[in-house]
Amino acid sequence: MMQAHDVLEVINQLENVDVSVWLDGGWGVDALVGTQTREHSDVDLVISLDQKENQTVRCLTADVQVLCHLGYEPDENDYHDMHLLEEHFLIGLPAPYRGRTKMMTKLGTIQKG
Repeated sequence: MMQAHDVLEVINQLENVDVSVWLDGGWGVDALVGTQTREHSDVDLVISLDQKENQTVRCLTADVQVLCHLGYEPDENDYHDMHLLEEHFLIGLPAPYRGRTKMMTKLGTIQKG
């Protein structure tokens, strides 16, 4: 489990290299209320996309992104993201995304950008 000192270490390391971060998710809620209210297995951070120009960032692979979008009821943003991965990387999608993203494209729900 992730402890508060782990979160502070990550934040401090990023801010030491001039990357401003904002807490999101469960740790963000706990920070707002001023106490840790539950166990956390990760930390969600938000950074501005324009902080570091021309900086390469590490991302999960398309296949791992798909796996991370399973196990819950997807919303329109999830379908949008999965459609982009399907089209860009020519990958097959599992249920519940299979076929739905193509249908949404035909209906004009998903706009190519």
